[in-house]
Amino acid sequence: MSVITDIKQAGKEKKLLKITYRKSSGEVSERITEPYEIKLGKYWGYDTEKDEIRQFFIVNILSTEVLEETYEPRWDIKV
Repeated sequence: MSVITDIKQAGKEKKLLKITYRKSSGEVSERITEPYEIKLGKYWGYDTEKDEIRQFFIVNILSTEVLEETYEPRWDIKV
């Protein structure tokens, strides 16, 4: 599946999404996120480890995995 397809699926099903992301520094990290919005080439998700909403450039998301764990939305889901 594509990154955008996985984001939309996870948002619609209220499931956590694991992303592998390349930062501008080149460092690669994995994040567990609650999907909320795709807008202007960015993915907005609540980063469960950092405990805050974050924006990720979609082109820098290397891979995604829709997890089985669900979440209770903090805001409206717009994916």
